[in-house]
Amino acid sequence: MLTLVPLWLACGDPSSSDSGVTEAEADTDADADTDTDTDTDTDTDPHEIGRDLPGFALVDINPSSATYGEIVSSEDLDGSTYALIFLDSRCLACGEVVVDLWAEFQEHPAWWEGLPTFAVQSVGGGQAPETLDNMIEGHDMPYLQDTEDTALWRDYEALNHDLYAVSEEGTLDAWLPLYSWPDDLVVFTDYMTDRFGP
Repeated sequence: MLTLVPLWLACGDPSSSDSGVTEAEADTDADADTDTDTDTDTDTDPHEIGRDLPGFALVDINPSSATYGEIVSSEDLDGSTYALIFLDSRCLACGEVVVDLWAEFQEHPAWWEGLPTFAVQSVGGGQAPETLDNMIEGHDMPYLQDTEDTALWRDYEALNHDLYAVSEEGTLDAWLPLYSWPDDLVVFTDYMTDRFGP
């Protein structure tokens, strides 16, 4: 009998500190109207289309990538469209996601030209180097290592397999929650086909 396991279980609890969000950053309010935690609670929808997105400057840790060892920054990408997909090397399904997406980009070069995509490794994943091969084998996609100082996972309020398309103005153009893999591959391919053609 086939047992289906929720993706967050398979990849680890995305609400835990292992996903890049620390307990101190999580909202601990008992009262929805009064903020008593230590973070900045703006009560805004992190997936609101058109919202300004935080900047970043992170090192590419994929030896097969054209930008390996270099700092990739939102400032360098300013004025162009791109996407970030949040992944964790300790998540076996995440390794499948990045390889499958790379295969789609190889099959559809116009997609990569229109929306180059950068994987963002969680802080916790970066502290588990023995699992890194799971993420960098079989593809040349840039794989950026998040840090506690930058905390891009926290600022995006991202979970494993969240893909954010960024506009030329640095605002959110689309959010694709690819939580059921490989079933959600069609969500990605439909979006890219609608935007850039087959």
